[in-house]
Amino acid sequence: MYATAKGGREQDLQTELTALQHPYEVVFFGAYDSLNNKYYRDTLHRQQLIKKLNLYQDTAQRIYVEFGKKHPNSYIGLDILYRNRQRVGKETIESLLPEIESSIKASPKGEALLLFVLGELAKKGKPFIDFQVPDINGNLFKLSALKGNYILLSFWNAACGPCRRENRKLSQDFGRFKNKLAIVSFSTDKVKSVWLKASLTDNILWTNVSDLQGDNGKIKTQYDVQAIPTTFLINRDGIIIEIFIGLDEDFLNIVEKLISHE
Repeated sequence: MYATAKGGREQDLQTELTALQHPYEVVFFGAYDSLNNKYYRDTLHRQQLIKKLNLYQDTAQRIYVEFGKKHPNSYIGLDILYRNRQRVGKETIESLLPEIESSIKASPKGEALLLFVLGELAKKGKPFIDFQVPDINGNLFKLSALKGNYILLSFWNAACGPCRRENRKLSQDFGRFKNKLAIVSFSTDKVKSVWLKASLTDNILWTNVSDLQGDNGKIKTQYDVQAIPTTFLINRDGIIIEIFIGLDEDFLNIVEKLISHE
């Protein structure tokens, strides 16, 4: 049985959303459990379970996104729109802005959503967006100080498994790249001790920065980062020439080819 929140408009909306998604989540988790524990008769049955899992996951996600579009004037709706901003799209979100009260727009997530809709965003083929933030030792770092070099700018956080694997891969191959490009890791953690511990564990030897603003940070939003890790390759002229979303085990070989042929 799923939990039912009581009291307050936001809690009522959460209860409504949970009820809408629940039938699909039951099927999803049932199929996931069967696959995870190998409760299938044969290969065909396994394929049917995978298809069912993907279908119901997509349906639950679609319900989630449509709920956000239907209830933009709420913190839960705002959160859904921000988390799915690339999928929903700028034009649709902009059309919903007049429905959102000023107090909700003024929240950190509201300001981040406005920046996504109305601000300048980093794109492949366009110049990088400059920023100034502290590094892990508390010294101010400005991205434009590296202009004239190839730059690899990677957004990550301590709780992201693929991000941590990317960090360790960069650490293993750091000697191979340190004279070819400047690497900048941008943590989206909000707690410095968490950021510091993960950085030490992953042996981050290169420029390591954060605004400690978490998911709603201005810089993360300006770079249109929704999934992490997201890594930008910037050429010597300051142009973003490639964007890697998610972990690609071969991405460093791709980077090496790009910077040698650009």
